Amino acid sequence: MSDPTNIPSAFTPRRAAIAASVGNVLEWYDFAVYAFFAGTIGRLFFPNSNEIDSLIAAFGVFAAGYLMRPLGGILFGHIGDRYGRKPVCFLPSRRSGQWPPSSWWSCVCFRASQSEAST
Repeated sequence: MSDPTNIPSAFTPRRAAIAASVGNVLEWYDFAVYAFFAGTIGRLFFPNSNEIDSLIAAFGVFAAGYLMRPLGGILFGHIGDRYGRKPVCFLPSRRSGQWPPSSWWSCVCFRASQSEAST
C-alpha cells in the first residue's frame, strides 16, 4: 500500500506564486499596451477637432479601468465568497456585451467592466 502523506499536492505555494505572478504581469501588460496606444485610440474612438481632447478622453477611459480594479475586487470578491467562482466568471463577460456599440460611454463601461473582472 502507498502512504497517502507522500502524495504531492496540486496546490503548492510555489505554484500559487507563479500563477499570481503570471496574472499580474498580464494585467500590467494590458495597461501598458493601452497607455502606449492611447494616442491612436483617442484618434479612432474619440474623433474631435482638438487632438488633446481626444487624448484626454482616451486617458479618461484608461483611468476608469484603473480605478475600477479595487471596486471590482470588493464586489466580485464578495460574490465569489458567497456564491462561488462560476458567477464571478460569468457576470463580467455577460455584462460587457450589453453596452451600445460605438459610443464613448460604451468604451468607458467596457473598460471598467473588464477591469472589474480582472481583479
